[in-house]
Amino acid sequence: GYSDSNIVKMTKQFPVLFSLSNDNMEDKFNYLKNKDYSEQDIIKMTRQLPTLFSLNNKNIEEKINYLKGKGYKESDIIKMTKILPAIFSLSNENIDNKIEFYKEIGLEDIIIHDTMKMMQSVELTYARYRFLSDLEMTPNKGNYNKLFYRQEYFIQKYGITNDELLNKYPYN
Repeated sequence: GYSDSNIVKMTKQFPVLFSLSNDNMEDKFNYLKNKDYSEQDIIKMTRQLPTLFSLNNKNIEEKINYLKGKGYKESDIIKMTKILPAIFSLSNENIDNKIEFYKEIGLEDIIIHDTMKMMQSVELTYARYRFLSDLEMTPNKGNYNKLFYRQEYFIQKYGITNDELLNKYPYN
């Protein structure tokens, strides 16, 4: 189900893919299918994160169980990881910091419904949140996207770089 251009892109991103056995990749495919991911989901996920083929099934299971332990339903975890398969490779500490911070500011829903936002570091999200709050433009469920603007747009709109923000509002 992969195009030639997909394969080229995936192997440029993760050259070790060439050294994985067909059995290994087939096993990963079957494991994920048994977890209720469709074939198209798996293709999309592995195109985004070809290193998924190298992750141990036990580690994937542990991450799913970890997220369940945080209160997420398996259907939510599947939805989240289809959107952002990199969750499987994030550290538990990274996930905890993001969950804790998003809950603290009332934006915990974005973890399930706008999962791609988890790509941004919690340090930058925190700094931007504090900066915007100081400007009396506190992000909320209706306008939280400004926390995640591209750096160029954020600079243009607010006149401050990510580095300046991180220095001015250190996380922790």
